[in-house]
Amino acid sequence: MQSHIDFSMYVNEHTLDLSHKNLNDHDLTAVMKFLFYHPNIDSVDLSFNQLGPSAGKLFAQANRLVTRLSFYSNNLGDEGLRDFCQYNSVVKKVDFSSNNITCLSAFVALNKCITYADFSWNSAITDNEAKKLFQDGLLRKLNITNLNLSYRFLNTLHAFNQVRASKEESTGSTFTNLEIKYSQNTLLKKINIYLAQASRDLISIGYCSGITALWLYKMAEGKEDWFYDTVKKIVHCDVDDLLDMHMDIEKFLAHIEWAQNVTEYHYRNGTTLAPASQQALDKILEVEKVIHQRKDFTPESFKYLLSRYTHEGSMIRLSAHHHAIGVYRRGLYFYCFDSNYHSGKPTVYLQSDSLALFKEVNRILYAKHGPLNPNRMNYLTLVIVRKDRPHPTRFFKQPQKGANECIAPSPQYEAVIPK
Repeated sequence: MQSHIDFSMYVNEHTLDLSHKNLNDHDLTAVMKFLFYHPNIDSVDLSFNQLGPSAGKLFAQANRLVTRLSFYSNNLGDEGLRDFCQYNSVVKKVDFSSNNITCLSAFVALNKCITYADFSWNSAITDNEAKKLFQDGLLRKLNITNLNLSYRFLNTLHAFNQVRASKEESTGSTFTNLEIKYSQNTLLKKINIYLAQASRDLISIGYCSGITALWLYKMAEGKEDWFYDTVKKIVHCDVDDLLDMHMDIEKFLAHIEWAQNVTEYHYRNGTTLAPASQQALDKILEVEKVIHQRKDFTPESFKYLLSRYTHEGSMIRLSAHHHAIGVYRRGLYFYCFDSNYHSGKPTVYLQSDSLALFKEVNRILYAKHGPLNPNRMNYLTLVIVRKDRPHPTRFFKQPQKGANECIAPSPQYEAVIPK
C-alpha cells in the first residue's frame, strides 16, 4: 500500500478501518499523521496487514486520542507488545490476537490503561503464561481463545472471574467474565484439531455457506438450540477430550460439509442429473424456492424484496464478495446470522425496520471492501426459500473423489438432509 493514499476513504463516523490494506511499518507513519489531523477518530482497525515489531512503539508514541485499536493478524511479537505497553497511555481496548506473541510478562508489568485485551490465536501462549494475567488489576475483559490453553485452565479462569466479580459488585465494577468466541474461525480450528487427532484430512477455514444453511434449516425446524449447544460444546471441549465427543462433531461436520461442498453432487432433474451449487438452497434443504436474484444492493431494492417475497418461515441466503449469511423470518422479526459473529447467535431486527437490517448486511458483506459506491452496481445474490412446501430432491455423489470424501455423504447412498 502506498503511504500517500487518501485514508479518509476508509473513515466511518469515528472509526478508521484499514484492515486488509497490506500496510507495513513504514506506512504506519502516514497513518499516524492522518490521525493527528483527524482528532474525531477514536477507533482504528489495522487487522490483516504486514505490521512488525516496531509498529507497537510507533503507534503508542504518536497516538493521542485513539482508545480502541485492533492489531489482529499482524506480526508484533513479544517486542511489539512490550513497546506498545511501555509507551501507551491512551488505548484502553486492544486486539493483539494472532501476532506471534509468546510472553505476557511485559504486558502485566507495563500495562497502564488497557482494560480489554484480546490475545487469542497466539498459539505459543501456554497455561503458565496466561496465568500471569491474573496479576493485572486493570483488566475488566479478556479473550484468550487459544488452542494451547486447556479447557481445565479456562474453567479455573471462569471461577476466578466469578469470585472477582462478586467482590467488585458492590463498587459498581463493570468487570465481565472471560469472553470466548463462537465464530466459525474458532469452531473450525477446533474441528481441525479433532480431524488431525483422527488422522483425517483437514477442512478449510471458511464454511460460511455450510454453517449458514444448517442454521437456517434448524431455525425452520424450531431446533436452533441444538445448533447453538453443539457449537458451544465443540468450542468449549478440551483438546484432550475431542475424540470422546466424536458423535456430536461428526453429525455437525457431516451437515455443514454437505451444504458447503454440494458442488461435488448432482441432483435428479427429471431423467437427467444436474450439477448443484451453494446458492441452490432449495436443492440443498429440499424446500420450495421462492426467488433467486442477483440484484443491485440498495435500501429500496432490499426493502422491496423483503416485503414482496418473504413470509412467515422464509429462509434467506444473502451473499457477496465470497461470503454468505442467513436471515430467517419469524413472527415480527428478522433473525440475521453471520457465521463470523463472535456470539454464535443471530442479531434480531423488527420487520418494520428493514433499514437497520440493510445496514447490518452492508456491514457484513461490503464494509471490508469499502463503502457502497453509488456509481457502480453493488450486486447482492439473494435466495429465498420456505420449508412449508417440501421440494424433494435426490442427490448423488459425483464419481471423482472429493477433497474430504471421508466425511461427505457416501457415494452409494442418497444424501441425507439434516434432521
